[in-house]
Amino acid sequence: MLYLGAGGSKVSSATRDGGMDVVSAQFVAEVKHHSSPVPPSLVRQIFGVAAAEKKRALFFSLSGYSTAAVEFATQTGIALFVYDFSRGTLNAKSPAATQALKNGLGSLANPQS
Repeated sequence: MLYLGAGGSKVSSATRDGGMDVVSAQFVAEVKHHSSPVPPSLVRQIFGVAAAEKKRALFFSLSGYSTAAVEFATQTGIALFVYDFSRGTLNAKSPAATQALKNGLGSLANPQS
């Protein structure tokens, strides 16, 4: 998130994080380092957390997303990213993520209400 311009980003505590792993003034993010694609239920969960916090939802995954997860993120404006530590890459998997990679997180619309 810092790389994309979300200053003040902090990793939340490992326990009782409320469904968010990283938080900043405008964004909440979930990070999954799993071997299988992220299902829509987890993307919906971070969307709900973001709405409650009046922030934008971001999701970072090692193994990508199910088709349904990408569809939900596209409909709701969630930025989905896939990261690869060994290559040092971050790839967009939703329109909001494409915009953020091109123009920074500040280019995304105002927080959800």
